Amino acid sequence: MIHDLFSKRQRRQRGEMSDVFQYDTLPEPLRRQLCMLFQQTLGTSETDNRGLATQVYHRILGALAEEWARPDLLPERFDFHPERLLFDAFVQEPDNERALDVIELVFQWANRQSASVEYYKGIDGRAYVDERIEELNVRFREHGVGYAFVSNEILRVDSEVMHTEVVKPVIHFLSVPGFEGPQEEFFTAHDHYRHGFYKEALTAANKAFESAMKVICEQKGWEHKKNDTARKLIMICIENGLFPSYYQSHLSALSNLLEGGVPAIRNNEGGHGQGGVVTTVEPHVVSYTLHMAASAILLLVNSAKSMDAR
Repeated sequence: MIHDLFSKRQRRQRGEMSDVFQYDTLPEPLRRQLCMLFQQTLGTSETDNRGLATQVYHRILGALAEEWARPDLLPERFDFHPERLLFDAFVQEPDNERALDVIELVFQWANRQSASVEYYKGIDGRAYVDERIEELNVRFREHGVGYAFVSNEILRVDSEVMHTEVVKPVIHFLSVPGFEGPQEEFFTAHDHYRHGFYKEALTAANKAFESAMKVICEQKGWEHKKNDTARKLIMICIENGLFPSYYQSHLSALSNLLEGGVPAIRNNEGGHGQGGVVTTVEPHVVSYTLHMAASAILLLVNSAKSMDAR
C-alpha cells in the first residue's frame, strides 16, 4: 500500500521528487521497499503452510542461478527461507539490469499464480496481483526510475505522459487476437532499446508499424501483398477509407507524417549498410521513433475500430 506521508508531501512541495527519469540506478531505498512488496505479492515461507510460495521462490532463484551462472543462488533442498536469499541477492546486485531481472521474474510468477485459488486463498488473486503491480509502478515513479511492469515484462518509460496516453493503449489494443505479430515486434523494439541495441530497436519498431497495417488489411479484406512496404500499406489504408471523411483535408499531411516519420528514420538510420563509417543512432532519436510508431499504430487501430462502428 502507498502511504502519502508528511515527509513525502514536503519533498514534493520542495521539488525534490524529480519528474525526470533515470535508468542506471535502482536506489537502495527503492530496493528495500520492493523486497517488502515481493513479500506482500508472493508471501513468505513463515506464512506458507502449504509450501506454494517456497516453491515459487525456489524456481525464481533457480532461473537466476542458471541465467547469471551463479550456483551460489541455488537454495539448499531443505532451505525453508529461500526468499531471504533472493532478497539479499536483489539488494546487493550491482548490475541494474540484473536487479530488473529479479523484479520481472517476481511479478511474472505472481501473474502466473493469480488464477490459483490455492495460492491466493480467500481473495481475488487477479485483482490482488494487479494492485501490487500498480504499487510497483508507483514506486518506480516516486524514485524517478524510468521503468514499468506492463503486460508481463519490464519496459523502459521515457515520458510518463507519452507512456500513459500512447504506449499503454497500444499494448492494450495489440493484446487482442490477430495482433500477436505486431505486439511481439513492439515489445522486441522496447527490449532492444532497453539494452542499448538502437538500430535493432528501429527495425523492430518499423516491423510493428507495418505488421499492424497488414493485420488491419487482412481483417478488412483489403488487397495487399505480403512484402508491401510501409509507404504502400499507408496508401492502401487511405484508399480504403480507413480514416473518417472529415480527416480528408489532413490525409496528405498525415500520410507524409507516417511515411516520412517512422519508416524514413528507420531506413536512414538503421535499415541500410553504413559503409566505411560506423554510424551511431542516438538514444533520443530511437525514443522518438518508438513513440512515433506507437502513435501511428494507435491511430490506425482506433481508425479501424471507428470504421467498424460506422
